[in-house]
Amino acid sequence: MKSDKMLEACTLEALQKAMLEKEQHEKKIAAAQLEKAGLQHSLEEARGKLTALDVKEQAVKALRLERQNAIAKGRGYADITARIEAGEQELQDLARGSSLLEDQEAAYLTAIQGCEAHLAALATDLEEYEAEVVRIKSGVLANAYNKAARDMADIVQELRGVCFKNGSYAFNGSPRPHGGYWGDGSLARIPMLRMDWKDVPIEDAYFFRS
Repeated sequence: MKSDKMLEACTLEALQKAMLEKEQHEKKIAAAQLEKAGLQHSLEEARGKLTALDVKEQAVKALRLERQNAIAKGRGYADITARIEAGEQELQDLARGSSLLEDQEAAYLTAIQGCEAHLAALATDLEEYEAEVVRIKSGVLANAYNKAARDMADIVQELRGVCFKNGSYAFNGSPRPHGGYWGDGSLARIPMLRMDWKDVPIEDAYFFRS
């Protein structure tokens, strides 16, 4: 009978190798996800500092309006001025790093987009690894089935020979072992499992066929 190289290649060793490769790929995904999380954290930090700068600018503007109102009404504004000067000093300190923060924000966004594209590619590859594990596992199980089916075929063939020999007169008036009826499942035929059925004749598709 024509050999089935694809099915023969489905061994426990091949399955273990495929599962290990899938596990290693999952570790790559976990590492990429961790990298993305780190970049996301850095992005949020940079944005938080930029937001703080904007909030401080708005606070100083509000104080200046408050001072203008005090001046217009002839009230004292020394305390407001002190707060404005303190706010402006803070603004200067924050503003010195604003261009760096903006560059960091842009860089982190670009890096995160790269991570997302990388993760999408890894996810597609993972599907292929998972499919390979399933394919090999199905072959391992098919090989186990074929081994058991060969033994079952010998038993069924002998069983049918005993039960139907010479018209099976021995069973007249006594129970005969059967599976509901004799055309039931493996009592009628035991199919072979293959991955490669090209040029395999139908008579070779069964271990036993009544």
